[in-house]
Amino acid sequence: MPDQGAVGSWADDPILAQFRALKIQNESAAEAGAQAARTQALIRFGYSPELAGLYGDEATAGAARANPFSILANLAHQHEARARGLDENLNKRNLFYSGYRGTQIGEEGRQYLGEQAGAQGGLQELLGGIGESLLRRKSELQQGLVGNEQDAYQRWLENALKYGTGGGGGGKTFGQGINERTWRPPGEAVPAVGAGPSRTATLLAGRRPRRRSMPGHGRVE
Repeated sequence: MPDQGAVGSWADDPILAQFRALKIQNESAAEAGAQAARTQALIRFGYSPELAGLYGDEATAGAARANPFSILANLAHQHEARARGLDENLNKRNLFYSGYRGTQIGEEGRQYLGEQAGAQGGLQELLGGIGESLLRRKSELQQGLVGNEQDAYQRWLENALKYGTGGGGGGKTFGQGINERTWRPPGEAVPAVGAGPSRTATLLAGRRPRRRSMPGHGRVE
C-alpha cells in the first residue's frame, strides 16, 4: 500500500506498528525453531559424506559424526552383525570358501545399501517438512500483516472523514497538499496520463467534483 503522507499516514497507526514488531519477533522465533529442528534431525541421522552440504557448519557435522546411536551408526552395527553371523553360519556348514558365501555376502550388502537409501530418503522428507512448515508460518504472518494494514487504513479513513484530519500523520489539515491527479487510496488504480482527478481525492481535498459539459448532453459530474 502506498504512503498517504499528504493527508496523514495510515502506516503510522500504533496498533499496526505493534503488529509489525510482533511479526518480526514471530518470524525470528519460527526461523530459530526450524534451524533447531534441522540440527536435531541431522544429528539423529548421523554423518554421511554424501550429504555434507546439509550440515551447514562443522559443529553440526561433528555432533552427527560423534553420535554413537545415530540412524546410520545403528544401520552400520546391524550390517556388521549380519556379516559376522553369515560367516559363522557358513563356516559351520563348510561353505566359507564357497561361491554360495559370495552370493550371500552380496545379498546382505544390497540390503544394507537399501537401508541407507531409505534412511536418507526419510531425512530428506523430514527436512522438507521442516522447511514447508517455516514457509507456511511466514505466509500466515504475512497474511496477518496485510489484514492489519487494511484495518489500519480503514481506521485512518474513518478518522479522516469524521474529523477532517489525517489519521496520525504529522499535524496537517485533512486534504492539505493532496495532488488530486496522483493520489489514490489503497486498491484504487493509478490514473492514465491525461485523466481527470480521482473523485475520492477530490472529495478528500474538500472540493466538489468539477462538472464537465459534453456535446449534446446536460452537465455531468
